[in-house]
Amino acid sequence: MSASGQTVVVAQIYVTAAGDGPTVQCTEKVKSGMGLVIWQVHNNSGSALTNVELTNFTPAVADIQLEIRSGALSDLSTGPIPDGHRKTIPGFFAGRLGDVYNYDIKVNGHVAADPQLEI
Repeated sequence: MSASGQTVVVAQIYVTAAGDGPTVQCTEKVKSGMGLVIWQVHNNSGSALTNVELTNFTPAVADIQLEIRSGALSDLSTGPIPDGHRKTIPGFFAGRLGDVYNYDIKVNGHVAADPQLEI
């Protein structure tokens, strides 16, 4: 993983290699805007991707909780992405302002990075 610092609301994920050991360049920490985060997923891997998923949201410190709101925004995955294309993952979260969560970026089922989300 190569990181690109911290941003607010919009985070970038660039998949540069797929397979068993996927490689991504991504925003290291994204801060939500009133609970909203938008991830832009770019496929620059040279091959089609089956899925990119954001999963395993866990508190960076003990005693905090995160709620991923129900409905369409609770599915934090892209589905197939052809090479050279991009897809958007919108997410809406409920938590305390300032709480920080670690999460995994999975490419075709393999963990590629573990950035952070701040409410």
